[in-house]
Amino acid sequence: MVQIKRICCIGAGYVGGPTCSIIAQMCPEITVTVVDVNEDRIKAWNSDSLPIFEPGLQEVVESCRGVNLFFSTDVDDAIKEADLVFISVNTPTKTFGIGKGRAADLKYIEACARRIADVSNGCKIVVEKSTVPVRAAESIRRIFNANTRSSLNFQVLSNPEFLAEGTAISDLKNPDRVLIGGDETPEGQRAIEALRSIYEHWVPKTKIITTNTWSSELSKLAANAFLAQRISSINSISALCEVTGADVEEVAHAIGTDKRIGSNFLKASVGFGGSCFQKDVLNLVYLCEALNLPEVARYWQQVIEINDYQRRRFSSRIIGCLFNTVTDKKIALLGFAFKKNTGDTRESSSIYISKYLMDEGARLHVYDPKVKKEQIIQDLSHPTISEDDPDRVSRLVTISTDPYEACENAHAIVICTEWDMFKELDYERICKAMLKPAFIFDGRRILDSLYDKLQNMGFQIVEEVAKLLDLKTQLGTDDGKQMFALKTPKGTRDYNPKQMAIRESVFNTITSCFKRHGAETIDTPVFELKETLTGKYGEDSKLIYDLKDQGGELLSLRYDLTDFDIAGQYDPMIPDAECIKVVHEILAELQLGDFRIKVNDRRILDGMFAVCGVPDDKFRAICSTVDKLDKASWEEVKNEMVGEKGLAPEAADRIGEYVRMHGGFDLAEKLLQDPQLSQNKHALEGLTDMKDLFKYLELFKITDKVIFDLSLARGLDYYTGVIYEAVLIQPQNVHPSEELVSVGSVAGGGRYDGLVGMFDPKGRKVPCVGVSVGIERVFSILEQKAEASEEKIRTTETQVLVASAQKNLLEERLKLTSELWDAGIKAEVLYKKNPKLLSQLQHCEETGIPLVAIIGEQELKEGVVKLRNVSTREEVDVSRVTLVEEIKKRSIQS
Repeated sequence: MVQIKRICCIGAGYVGGPTCSIIAQMCPEITVTVVDVNEDRIKAWNSDSLPIFEPGLQEVVESCRGVNLFFSTDVDDAIKEADLVFISVNTPTKTFGIGKGRAADLKYIEACARRIADVSNGCKIVVEKSTVPVRAAESIRRIFNANTRSSLNFQVLSNPEFLAEGTAISDLKNPDRVLIGGDETPEGQRAIEALRSIYEHWVPKTKIITTNTWSSELSKLAANAFLAQRISSINSISALCEVTGADVEEVAHAIGTDKRIGSNFLKASVGFGGSCFQKDVLNLVYLCEALNLPEVARYWQQVIEINDYQRRRFSSRIIGCLFNTVTDKKIALLGFAFKKNTGDTRESSSIYISKYLMDEGARLHVYDPKVKKEQIIQDLSHPTISEDDPDRVSRLVTISTDPYEACENAHAIVICTEWDMFKELDYERICKAMLKPAFIFDGRRILDSLYDKLQNMGFQIVEEVAKLLDLKTQLGTDDGKQMFALKTPKGTRDYNPKQMAIRESVFNTITSCFKRHGAETIDTPVFELKETLTGKYGEDSKLIYDLKDQGGELLSLRYDLTDFDIAGQYDPMIPDAECIKVVHEILAELQLGDFRIKVNDRRILDGMFAVCGVPDDKFRAICSTVDKLDKASWEEVKNEMVGEKGLAPEAADRIGEYVRMHGGFDLAEKLLQDPQLSQNKHALEGLTDMKDLFKYLELFKITDKVIFDLSLARGLDYYTGVIYEAVLIQPQNVHPSEELVSVGSVAGGGRYDGLVGMFDPKGRKVPCVGVSVGIERVFSILEQKAEASEEKIRTTETQVLVASAQKNLLEERLKLTSELWDAGIKAEVLYKKNPKLLSQLQHCEETGIPLVAIIGEQELKEGVVKLRNVSTREEVDVSRVTLVEEIKKRSIQS
């Protein structure tokens, strides 16, 4: 194993300095030199005032500095003498060129690699410590290979840091894990072991993870992206909480107790900052875009956008609560570091909140216990923050050395960093010194437990104002731009591939049945004139959607789109019986469950109403009420008849005696003997036809599913004769016997002899009977059944996937796929140059593709294709010439 005696770290920043200080403390036999070209920084590391603040760092440095820990500007000598070199330099986001604003700028990484190659001799292990994009190590290796000499030998490792500023020393001494990535060659593995042996001085072996280089690089980006995602997630929920009245702290606690989620990084705030989160997420976005993964890129981009939104939302709240203007108002901004226990301000939310307030003319008095005045001025003077107005900061920003001084005569306090000292301030003293009303905007929610006390002191806690402002933002912005929520219109929905597969199967079943009965296909507009449709549907026109054409004429959407109709002069009940047979076949083939088809006749209903004493002008209204018996009890229906429709109670009671009757051919005969119904012309015609109908249904062998039900009314005005409705049923145990209970209508129809003639200019009567299937209800039932059974549903009709078992066969796969397409075979090919065979087979299993045509070098040489049955995994060699015939044969068999 390679023995490491000297380490050089290039870069004396937030990562290199603390990391190498801990290595020096834990490995006293190793000499560690941290180098940097910034002389001021190195001087600070060699002084009592370190260039960065980190709890515990000063003690570690002082225990090792001058013993086995050195800080120097002599970069070349440190590299020459080192056995292992850490590259720990800045990798900022690019500010220009390709990838501007997202991609990492690797110019410092490249400069280090070239410097190492120029001055090195012998064998060296070079370790990426900086956060870099995937395959950055490959770039370093290419520089080394291009500048190699016989005396040189480099091994490149990835060893990303997982430090949280403010707890870096604790994280280094007690890490969750140490990740080392390297080549899978013997030399690469020896290099990994050498670096592992350093960490094993204090880190348990079980916490040291080794991977290939690329996995290590991506793990760092992914870890920071996941942490940033959690912060943006809870911040998005905080916006919802403020509108609805929920408490985001309570919500965070509730979901954090779920052990699958955990409570870390669920603190709502003004957004995340720091050197890593935004940079690494943007780097991940750029990587996904470069690798043609736009959906993945958009997903991670949203994490950044929510973070920006949270900062803008917080700033807008401040402005709104201060009576929509902060011009020339003093605002105390407490905290400028991106988090407590650090002096780091990189991507701090304080910078952006300051910008938004300065844009409105606010006078900011900034206090932070660890951030230096020069750093605050530098951050706020950046062109993107100062709006290219260099004098703006000097006019509007004052750096305070005391929090009480910052708050004196201020209109508002804005807490941007969660320093513990801000919880202990004398707020009663502060409130007395502020202008009234005195506002506190707690961007880190560190004062939650003090809110009642603060209000009693006189501070304004303006949650309701914030809610109103958020509501205003949802409705529209000041520049007139409206914000829209994407949603589908009421009564409509979108369908995913699985749902569409079910839907198409339903339509195919219904269409096949219609055609089996000699149906011809017609197509009509989905809407027509409202007056036409209103005349058709009568009282129930409230069910119709309305819209206008460009001329302002009222139109309405039809909702009967799956009809089977028979029109013309035919002998009674023959076409009616066939329509009921069609319903029976469709429901049986769809396998929705047990069903019954209820039948009645509007003429029987009219006769029944007449003999029960219903006035002629109330027939339609009472019919509509009777139609509700499938959803309401008889008592409810009777109350509506009497109380709302004005029917005499005794008439309602007589109707009740009839509508409770149901049966079949025998009921029709019984009612023909009824002394009152048999004397009514309409009822007599209807009952006579009903007997004939049941005779034909007996011939069709479906009477076991058909019920003559006098409560069936179907409230649409245009029905003139037989009516029917199919309902799904489920058994319901009542006492020892079993009663059938309806769970919903799925089809219905009837005879409408007068409807077509309404639209004929000559008024000719065209007898018609038809049936309509409730396609949406059917679809919903089948979708629920599929989900309950976890049944796999094919979403494509692909017969075969063309696959390869080896690399560099893309052209051959495309050629074979084209041949299959030309022969009428439904074929697919994965859109990758060199997909793994396992991935191709898994794609078939997931999508239900039954066959795989596999080609390789040997198959091409022999003029065959290996045809694999996905379900049985059986494979057989098939001649290229007979492949199409074999696929067609197997498709028919399946």
